[in-house]
Amino acid sequence: MIITSDQIRAELASMWPELKFILLSDPAWLLPTQDQLQAELDACTRHPLYYENLYACEEHAVDLMMSVRRGRAEMAQRGEIPTSQWLNRPLGFVAGTRFNGRDMNHFANVCRTRAGWLMIEPQTHAIWTPRASADHIYFLFM
Repeated sequence: MIITSDQIRAELASMWPELKFILLSDPAWLLPTQDQLQAELDACTRHPLYYENLYACEEHAVDLMMSVRRGRAEMAQRGEIPTSQWLNRPLGFVAGTRFNGRDMNHFANVCRTRAGWLMIEPQTHAIWTPRASADHIYFLFM
């Protein structure tokens, strides 16, 4: 199932009307099921490192997004993904001031699945459903 960047922008505007900075790298995306997303997250290494101001939440969020993209590219290279599915997942990283109801300046990951939007804590891969009242996001890169 494919979703366009225009559809993603419309959904984001509905969910987070205050979201001002949206960078989408592709015109279309391949929606995963939640199980497919979980398998791709499980294949990514969870880095135990954390060094404030050196390797913190933002590096973990970028690394998680890139690990999933790299994994899919490697699968495509091995012929495990048909060319009709050579699209990135709508998985990106966000910056905000509240996550899952907790006020903090933080980076996390976000993904649009077939069932809807999910937030992902990049260091633990914990998943929750975003809510405008519980997640204040001001920047998204996908």
